Amino acid sequence: MKRLLGTTVLASTLLFAAPAAAELYVSAGAGLLGNDDEFLSAGESVQLAVGWGSGALRWELEAQWLGNEEDIDLELGGVGVSGGVDVDSYTATLGAYFDLPLPFFNPYIGAAAGVGANDVEGDGPLEGLDESDEFLVLHAEAGLDIPLAPLISIGPAVRYTWFDTDYGDEFYTARVVLRVGF
Repeated sequence: MKRLLGTTVLASTLLFAAPAAAELYVSAGAGLLGNDDEFLSAGESVQLAVGWGSGALRWELEAQWLGNEEDIDLELGGVGVSGGVDVDSYTATLGAYFDLPLPFFNPYIGAAAGVGANDVEGDGPLEGLDESDEFLVLHAEAGLDIPLAPLISIGPAVRYTWFDTDYGDEFYTARVVLRVGF
């Protein structure tokens, strides 16, 4: 009897784990950025990804845009200058994710590495400032997929991201992700 119950629970878990069963999928996400100074008000992010999964492990190739505005203080020629900058960051990463299929939702964890580029433009007294740089990007993520239909899920995710830039940058993103399998 226990074996039958265990087999039934396992079968229902695999049946409702639609996105994990899909071999190829696309996903899109949008979220808000936060850091030590600002809780979910430091900027926005948008992600598009193509992934492939087999069982509980899946791989994802992702493109991401992050945008934020910052106030900075600089010293130019011995004179202190304060102003705002618009920062657009673009990243491309390859990630690995582990799904834990459960009957009605699928928690997951994952990590990714890749490359990124910043485009920084000054506002106000810093108008004319236009810089860009390339960097290494790493992120770790935890989320929850909620199946809506076979091969379609939506869910919340939280991501910690680190950029290897001259000034160092780390932040988190709270986002919603839609995944569609084929």
